[in-house]
Amino acid sequence: MDLFDVIGPVMVGPSSSHTAGAARIGKITRRLLGCRPVRAKIGLYGSFQKTYLGHGTDKALIGGLLGMNVDDLRLRNSLEIARQEGLEYSFYPAELRHAHPNTVILDVDGEDGRHLTVQASSVGGGEIRVNAIDGLEAGFSGHENTIVLTYADTRGMIAAILYRLEGRPRAGTPPFTDVAADSYCADAVAWAEQQGIVRGFDDGTFRPEGRIPRQQLAAILFRYTEYRGADTAGRTDLSRFSDSAAVADYARDALAWAVSAGLLQGRSDGTLDPSGSATRAQTAVILQRLETLLEKN
Repeated sequence: MDLFDVIGPVMVGPSSSHTAGAARIGKITRRLLGCRPVRAKIGLYGSFQKTYLGHGTDKALIGGLLGMNVDDLRLRNSLEIARQEGLEYSFYPAELRHAHPNTVILDVDGEDGRHLTVQASSVGGGEIRVNAIDGLEAGFSGHENTIVLTYADTRGMIAAILYRLEGRPRAGTPPFTDVAADSYCADAVAWAEQQGIVRGFDDGTFRPEGRIPRQQLAAILFRYTEYRGADTAGRTDLSRFSDSAAVADYARDALAWAVSAGLLQGRSDGTLDPSGSATRAQTAVILQRLETLLEKN
């Protein structure tokens, strides 16, 4: 035990766990995002949810997202500063199982289009633990140097993965102007296009290095599942998601099937986030679920 364990951190606010810890969670989320956050949907669980107004947990979390330290006097005005700086935010009660009572889920969008979901807990004395990033178990405090690698899968990579799953069948020449014959995904894109699994854009391009939104991924996997002859009859009523109107027409059936099949899930704030990017970790989980589904058919 050292002096810090006895007196706690130098901080602004009434509680080391509900204020200082919350500010640290907000700030480490900003660092993990890697850019300025512009939207944050924040789920509060347990004691955080019950006492956040009195302890200023909301101000601390937003202040951290704005880059403030635990001893920054601006924390008390962070909500107003957030509005001035264009950071949209909302809070909701989160439902979790077997979580620390001071746990928060932050769904954050960055100014460059990045999306990040962080689940973290304030464990006392201003100390925190990052439990999960984009649904994958983490487990670090932020005190030690920690390397976190994130990858967003691209259209070309998804085609390549499905092509390899099929044993690399013979394929022709890709019909798109931006997929060179010697590209890593040329055969995969040619095969997937021939089978109706992927489609290009009106300008004749495929955009193999373009990010793949969740609804686009669902559409590709839906067509691939049909190609495999597996059952795609199941549908979920998308109206239960608060942003269902944002789903593109081309992807509505595919997303309804993907949610029904358990491949994709809604965000913790009740949204489906159809235009949000799928990270490599998320895509790996989705493909694993798809493989299990196909094995049952």
